[in-house]
Amino acid sequence: DYGIPTAEELAAGKKAYTLSGNDYLQDAEIVKSYNLYTTQNNSQAVLVQVTIPMDQAKNIKYLPLDARAEWKASDGTSTVRGYESGCQSLEEYINHTVTMNGGPENVGGLSDVSLITDEYVNDGHLIKSVSNPNTYITPNNGDWRTIPNDTDINASTFFNYVDIFTLRRSSPATTYYAPVSEDMADQDVSMVQFGDVVVDYVIQGTSTQLQPSYVDTTLRPLFNADGSLGMYDTAENTSELPQTIAYNGDVYNLVGPSETSLVSGLLLEGTTHVVYEYVLAPVPTPTPKTADTTNLSGYVAAILAAFIGFTITAVNRYKSNQIF
Repeated sequence: DYGIPTAEELAAGKKAYTLSGNDYLQDAEIVKSYNLYTTQNNSQAVLVQVTIPMDQAKNIKYLPLDARAEWKASDGTSTVRGYESGCQSLEEYINHTVTMNGGPENVGGLSDVSLITDEYVNDGHLIKSVSNPNTYITPNNGDWRTIPNDTDINASTFFNYVDIFTLRRSSPATTYYAPVSEDMADQDVSMVQFGDVVVDYVIQGTSTQLQPSYVDTTLRPLFNADGSLGMYDTAENTSELPQTIAYNGDVYNLVGPSETSLVSGLLLEGTTHVVYEYVLAPVPTPTPKTADTTNLSGYVAAILAAFIGFTITAVNRYKSNQIF
């Protein structure tokens, strides 16, 4: 049973889906594909995470993804779909296949990402198929719970599920729920964005570098593994923000960041330049050396006291020698 688990079953580890791996284009080894089975009747969101070596990721601007319904079934059971369960593969229809000509050797931008240029993308999302022009793109409205209709549909090439399987002419006693403006296939791209942060130290008002640039953040993806945007901070320690710099025998003091520099913040695509400005440290003015007059008053007072004492003594002696 591949039905929707209860809350208790989910807590116990039961999955709400079944995943079978890489059974489409398996022999070609060009596109990695999976089949995802679930009995959920409403809109669904699937998180796809891909790990790519950095040396390869640097050469990728847009990473394409393709999602499409694979099987048509007429029963209401909750089973993994396939020929064994009496289902029909929708890939048998040329306007529903993922490839351009039905051959595994020709999957366009899905296998060669260099083919996905900016003409395919608007505002970070795909606007036309990268592998099969018969795949019509569903606009991205930012809300996976409400799926818009496909756009720019050409009826002659559109995979119209309702008309192909004559759902409109079925028995009135049977009610079908099927999309009338959706080809049950979609593609989009994930932008691979990188950023780094470089710090420069210059004399204020000039472009003169006082010391080599400091790499605060090496080239890395903008997003962390948990999906949050990366952050940077160029004022964490004195290694990246020295208060003084010696240059050509002079000392320069830190003034602060330039007017256009953000000392910290969210990592942005490309190189973020942070500039710190410095000014020449003032040279101390020597103080002229003067005579030390600290104890002069005390010295004069001592001499004066001694002289007065001597005078009084002499007078007293003179008086004592007088004869009356």
